[in-house]
Amino acid sequence: MVSYEFSVAQGLIKLDPTFGTNGISEIGFSGKVFYCTDAFRQIDGKIVCGGDIQEDWPYEFDDDFCFFRLNQNGTIDPSFQSVVYFNEHPGKIETLFKIDTQTNGHILAVGRVDSDKLGICRLNPTNGQLENGFGPYYGRQIFPAYTDRADFILTQDEKIILMGRNSPNANTILYKLNANGSLDSDFGDAGKSILKPMFPYKGLMGNSLVV
Repeated sequence: MVSYEFSVAQGLIKLDPTFGTNGISEIGFSGKVFYCTDAFRQIDGKIVCGGDIQEDWPYEFDDDFCFFRLNQNGTIDPSFQSVVYFNEHPGKIETLFKIDTQTNGHILAVGRVDSDKLGICRLNPTNGQLENGFGPYYGRQIFPAYTDRADFILTQDEKIILMGRNSPNANTILYKLNANGSLDSDFGDAGKSILKPMFPYKGLMGNSLVV
């Protein structure tokens, strides 16, 4: 993790010496391979990081979501760390694409789970643990939409629009969720909408959502 400070007057970007060691914070997990794929800053200035951790490296490629938090100075916050499993079968790949926060501070994370599905989970903003009451799987919700890219946005009424890919024809599929992770039945076909191209035999693959 790298922190920069930007000077408009000088037009320069340089490392922030107050963060980590000379602007760089190196994070490691003993005996495990970790890839940080997204991060955001909480209102208190702490940085929540999320990515994939290979739990059984080098014996099996068994990736899971992993979350940790840095203090403002780049040191690890020991009160916030978790590994989230979406399956109980070794060898399944889970790839985190995006994390963000709701207006109430609760943390959402979305990505590919169980190798070929779309998953979203919600974390407690205090300790990073899964929050019961979101989705049917103790803080987790899984959809049958294979994806090599996923995204989500929050609406003004705190509902969640989730994007994935509808296999096998590679069309983009959208799910709209209520704040508790359940499908919004007023959206599309019982909470989901498949975006199909105008031309036959072609896929329509979305990469991101904007609001």
